Amino acid sequence: MADVVTGAGRIAFEVHGVADSPAGMEDRAEALLEPLRRMVPFVANWFGLFDPACQQYFALASHGYDEPTTRYLAGPMMARDIELIGMDRSARAMCLRRLPVPPSELPVWAECLHPAGFCESAGIGLFTADGRYLGILGVHTDTEAYPTDAALDLLEALGPVFARALDPLRGVSVTARLLAGAHAGALVTRDGGIEPLPGLRAHPLLRRGSPLLAVAVQQVTHGPGLVMFLWPYGTDDAPGHVRVTVFGLAAEPPHHLAATVALSDPGDLRGLTGAELDLLGLLVEGWSADRVAAAFRVTRTAVLHRVERIRCKIGAPDLALMLMRALTNGLFVPSRATAGG
Repeated sequence: MADVVTGAGRIAFEVHGVADSPAGMEDRAEALLEPLRRMVPFVANWFGLFDPACQQYFALASHGYDEPTTRYLAGPMMARDIELIGMDRSARAMCLRRLPVPPSELPVWAECLHPAGFCESAGIGLFTADGRYLGILGVHTDTEAYPTDAALDLLEALGPVFARALDPLRGVSVTARLLAGAHAGALVTRDGGIEPLPGLRAHPLLRRGSPLLAVAVQQVTHGPGLVMFLWPYGTDDAPGHVRVTVFGLAAEPPHHLAATVALSDPGDLRGLTGAELDLLGLLVEGWSADRVAAAFRVTRTAVLHRVERIRCKIGAPDLALMLMRALTNGLFVPSRATAGG
């Protein structure tokens, strides 16, 4: 076996280039195939992102397997095998000859991959710089000649770069900070759980069970993928608001995340009072003047007078544009906030 990887410097340069690319994650995964193939001449590849909600793997890029093998890779036995050999805990590059257990004891290999004609494999657990486990990058060959030890060493050295290229959250926290000037944030999972948002600190409003998070997920589930609104936060002596920016993530792999929520300073509120922001929240949600009047036991005329003051502060020529500007600029407080959650 060769003790060097031909063109190792060029391969590393290309992998770094993919990791720095603004392309989508699935496109970055496909772009990694060519430099990876020059390291290990594979006939099949599987990049699996781990979904902690179901304890299984989502195939980000998969080629060269038949349907039964593809199902096996996405099933619980694959997760079990990865845990057994420790690839979800170590960033060491692995192949069959490096396994801590005989390949015959791994159902995915013994019952699926080997009968399908594969002779060797190379893989590595993907871990981000802040220690998050993302999943597995794996390839399979039809010869025992590959991977070489040199190829495995190069794969291991480039592991953090592969992880950066395939990190679903690579741009989320950066985007949140740039767009919202965020000082705190969190990731919300489909089951209402909370995960840290890299680069942003935690906040008392961003805890499991928080009504703010319920509203945030509801906003992007039933509306656009990006929404902004205000939320009361302060003390009795110094009441105030924080601006909430929500990005919907449900459509992005690995699909266990529902949204990212970032908090920032409220910004220019156009002179709107807290009561006026609350009223805008009701109007944005479709409440009529009559319904507002009935709910707060005031006259319809009083409501309309207050709406007119709001329209003037926002600088809109009519009610429809006033509501559009309130919605697009996040100049409203959702009704669940004013109702106490």
